[in-house]
This record gives sequence, C-alpha cells and structure tokens, in this order.
Amino acid sequence: MTTRPQNKKQSAVASTRSRDSVAHEANQIAWADLSWKPIAGDAKVTTGSRVTPVSKQFDDIYFSGRGIDETQHVFIDGNNIRQRFAQGNSFVIGETGFGTGLNFLAALETWQAASKPVQAHLDYVACEQSPLRPEDIRRTFQHLPNLKANVEALIDLQPPLTPGFHRLPFLDNVTLTLIYGDVRSALAEIEAKVDAWFLDGFSPSRNPDMWCPEVFQQMARLSNRNTTVATFTVAGLVRRGLTDNGFDVKKTPGFGRKREMLVGQFLPQKTALPDESSHFPRERKPWFARSTALKTAPDKEPLRLAIIGGGIAGASLAHAVRRRGGIPTIIDRDGLAAGASGNKGGLIMPRLDIGADAVAYFFRQAYIHCLRTIDNLTLETSHDFFNRCGVKLLASDKDEVKKFEKLLSEKTLPTDWMTQQGNDLFFPQAGVVDPKKYVHALASHTRVTNECVSSVIPGRDNIKPEVMFTSGNTEQFDAVIIANGAGDIFTVLQGIPFTNVDGQLDYFAKASPPEPAIAAGPYAAPAPGGGLLVGATYMKAEQGVAPTVSLEASKTNIEKLREIDLQIAKDLNAEDSAPRAATRRQTPDRLPTVGAIPNWDAYERDYDGLRHGQRKQYTIGRPLRGLYVMSGLGSRGLVTAPLCADILISEIMGAPSPVAQNVRHGLHPARFFIRQLKRQER
Repeated sequence: MTTRPQNKKQSAVASTRSRDSVAHEANQIAWADLSWKPIAGDAKVTTGSRVTPVSKQFDDIYFSGRGIDETQHVFIDGNNIRQRFAQGNSFVIGETGFGTGLNFLAALETWQAASKPVQAHLDYVACEQSPLRPEDIRRTFQHLPNLKANVEALIDLQPPLTPGFHRLPFLDNVTLTLIYGDVRSALAEIEAKVDAWFLDGFSPSRNPDMWCPEVFQQMARLSNRNTTVATFTVAGLVRRGLTDNGFDVKKTPGFGRKREMLVGQFLPQKTALPDESSHFPRERKPWFARSTALKTAPDKEPLRLAIIGGGIAGASLAHAVRRRGGIPTIIDRDGLAAGASGNKGGLIMPRLDIGADAVAYFFRQAYIHCLRTIDNLTLETSHDFFNRCGVKLLASDKDEVKKFEKLLSEKTLPTDWMTQQGNDLFFPQAGVVDPKKYVHALASHTRVTNECVSSVIPGRDNIKPEVMFTSGNTEQFDAVIIANGAGDIFTVLQGIPFTNVDGQLDYFAKASPPEPAIAAGPYAAPAPGGGLLVGATYMKAEQGVAPTVSLEASKTNIEKLREIDLQIAKDLNAEDSAPRAATRRQTPDRLPTVGAIPNWDAYERDYDGLRHGQRKQYTIGRPLRGLYVMSGLGSRGLVTAPLCADILISEIMGAPSPVAQNVRHGLHPARFFIRQLKRQER
C-alpha cells in the first residue's frame, strides 16, 4: 500500500470522497461489537476481574495491560503533554480513534493535575466509528477505580448514535468534540488547529483505512508549525505517510513488549512539496473561511466581548463566552428576554429533514446540543425551567406519512429519541421551556447594560472595535457581536437579506393542555406553571412598527388548532386568551446567519471573477475587523441558539468548531452575496 497519490486527478477524487462522505454518509452508527480477553500475566485473571476489550470487527485489542501506563508512555510523554499544559492558555489534542476513551481520560487526568493559567482551556477532538456501550466502558475501567468519577462523567455525556459532530462540555475548562463516523471523512470536515496528535487505532495491518494517505493529509492541514504527533506503531506506511506530509518523525523506545514507537513534529519546511501539492488541501471555499482568531496571552486580561441583544441569541453567546474564559457584556435597551424570548413558553423539538446534507445535520445537531445545554444549565443553576413532556408531531396528509416513514427508516434519530405512534412521530426528549428562565440561566453572571446602540465601528490597526450609544457614549471591546432578533438593521449587515416576521402566541390559563404537546405547524402545549399555549401566527412585519396583539390573531390560532385537535379547540374562546406578540428575524433559506461580518467592498472586488465563472485560487475572505453577527434564527431560536453560539465563539477564540465545515459554510454571513454573484454568471 503506497502513501503517495499516483497523480493529481487521483488525489482530487480521494479528496472529494473524503470531504463529501460526512454529508452523504448513511445514518449508520452502531455500538462496537466486543469480546473480552484476560490480561496476560495478571494474577487476578482467575477472578475474571481484569480483562481487555477486543474488537470482533478487527480482531484486535483496544489496549494491553493496564492500558493507562501505555497511554501515559506513548501519548502523554510522547507529546510532552505535562510540560506543554503549563505553558499556554489553550491546548488542542486531536485523536484519530477514540475507542474506549482511555487516551482522553489520561489526558484529562494530566490536565487536572497540571499547574496552568486560570484561563487555560483544553479541547479534545476525536473520531470514532463504533462507540462502546456504557456498560462496556464501565467494564473496561473497573480495575482503575481512580478514574471512576471521570468515567461516569464520560458515560453521562455520551451522545446518541447519530453521525457527525457532538460537542460535549466535560468540565468548565475542558471540551470534548466527539465525531461519530469514518475518520477520513471526519478529519476532512474538522476546523481546528491541533497542538498534539494521538495517532491511535487498531493495527495498520488490521485497519488500513485509519492509516491511509487522506488521514495524513488532513493531519497536515489541521496542524500548527511544531505540532507534535505520537503513535504506538512504527509501520513503514505510517512513517512514510507522516514524513510525506511534513512531519519530522523518529523512533523512540516503545512500551512493554513493543520495542519502538514513533514521535514527531510538523515541520513542513523540511519537505520539498510544490505549492500545488495535494498533500496540503487548500481552503475549499475561501469566501467562507474562518476569521482570524482573537488570542490573549496567559498573563493578559481575558477577552472582552460586546453582545448586542438580550434574547436567546445574546444569552447563548454570553454562556459560550464565559465557558471559554472571556468576559461578555450584553447590551440591550430593554434588558433580557424582552422580545420573542420573553414568551410564556416555547417548544423544544427537532426539525428533521430527509437525507444527510448540511442542513439536515445542522438542525439535528442543534436539537441534541440544545437538550444537553438545558440539562447542564439545570444542574448548574438548580432551576427547573424545562418540562420534558414529549412532543407528538402529527402527520397532516399522506405525503407527510411517507416522509415520517422515511425518517424512521433512515434512523434520522435513534429509536429511543424518535418513535412511531400510528402515523405520527413522538419525541420523548422534547418538551416546553420557560424562555425567560432559560435566557436568564444562560446569561447568569453576565453584565447587562440597558443602553441603545446607534452604530458599531470595526477595529483598525491597533484600535479595537467600538460600540456607539445614542447617549453619545462609546466603549471599546475586543469583539462586537450583533445578535438582536428584530431591532435596527446595522449598515454593516447590508449584504444579508434579513426579513422580520411578527407572530402571536395565545395563553389560556384555565384550559387543560395536552400531554404530550402536539404540533403540526400550529401547536398546543402545556404552559410553564399550568395552562395551555397555542401558537403561533406568522405575518410579515412592517418596518419600524412594533408588533401588536389582536383578537383576530387569537381566533386564527384557535381555528388552526381546531384542524389538528378539535377536542382541545372546541372549548377555547379568543376573549379568554392572554396573547403576546413578538417579532422574529429570518433569512430566505430559513437558516441562521453566524460568523464574521464580511468587508462587502473587499468581497465585491476579490470575488468579482465568480460573476464570469473564473476558476482560480481566490484569496481568503476579508471580514470587518472584530465585528460578528448571529441573527436570523427565526422561530427555532430556542433550539438553534446554543449551537450557533458555540460555533461563533469557537471561531472568535480559535477553538475547534463544533460542526462540520460544510455546516458552518451554510450559515456564513456571505452566503447570499456569493450566491448572487454566481447567479449573475449563470
């Protein structure tokens, strides 16, 4: 097996397969099929208490001996992890095969024991095709009681069996990004700069796909200069694969019966690769490239970020900023949860799409991420603001019945997350949230200033971006994020076609709600604290006109409910409602807008060739310095805001992205501008 592509065409085909397979991979993630083998030479073998897991698929053990000693020698010491943890305020480890989680647990134990800066944050990014069942993880580590607490925490955070990225906040300063799927396609979609690689997996002779050229190419793309690598194997194809892609490797003493192992550094200047070499994959869509991260040295003050908007978007951003050690300030004239986020209640349920494109992945990931965020907030704040009553999605016609059957057959969500009830779908984890309490929990310990913003000014040279207030005051921040749902449209957002939509929700205090909640476009749900919620209307908002409630809108909501549940609707009178109207901002493709705000003049100059169909290597997109946007969340903001916030704050602070590259591209603020250029060409 050669590690060098035969020619550019062959390499291009391999690269295309790698980058597209995440988006088109079937939803087939299954538990690892294991057998168990006594640990050789262990005096306790007769009791059966010390065994090591064996993959039936690859006929290979996950680790030998106690495992933890081998991991410490190969990966922790091989990457000089202990000393490096103490040197910086952030560190990223990449692992090619998560397996039992042993390497992560060893890194975590080392991190917890290390003397490090207060702002330090560890990101651990790992791929896994076949996760272990919770009971198998417990059995694997039963002979290492000192790891029990972290093992149980890992099990508690274990994501559902759905392919793609799963962002797991392990500790306040540790984040695990676990990617379910083939390592080649997963690495091609990661956006990160890795400081140390744990190149782990089953033996190259038994699992060659994990040690293939595409893996080494993507490792090079994701590495910083001087990124280190360590692996237990010294197989020739591994040495050549690393060397051909810029890693300077050498053999060192191995662990136990393995005489040798490999360690190395990424030093691309030592190779003589031409600029057009496929070994270093180029930015696929440079107009959607991540902006340059804001960095702060360990001895400097934490980054200060201004968030314009006090709704679910702004609160989610504040929460994400604090987890990364930054200091958020929410700026909203009316305070927290004054707009649509101040409704009496809101549904937390998934939007599911047939197929496995970026949009389908985004909405599914957002739902899973939202529920995890709510669970964590509930533990952190000891406040109960979510009623996990379940939601039944009703099929309105034969076409929808067929769609539901397709979603079930594709296993869009695992069977314990989505079941069939007659012609309908039931989501047992879904429910109703109290939006105000939700927003306040996310924004806890965050400074909120009740001022009105008149404009924002990008940073330049050594001057930070500024927020200008109508009072005449100004304040500088390291970054400014526009996250208001329906307020003034700033001139810097001129290239994004936002529209505003008004909606009315009706609350009936004395009506009996359905259990579970029901939805089919219109919905009926139990209100927090009792009563019934019915919603919601959609009307195009008039520019500059505040939304108002109306008796007619209440009658419309009741009439729509009558179509899906006559029994509930028949006893409702519009006059008995306590309605609330609010405005939501949305985009033409109904996806949020998340990212650095483009320098529109530069985009027009740099990408004018797209209008003429020019195929060339375009320059990386130039944003306005220090200005970002997270808006257009529409009616699904309660679900999508936490993931969107994690995407944006990870970009701002240079952390690994919680989503695949193609998902982030689909949310980029320049997407409509670029589409328009290409339409002009056609």
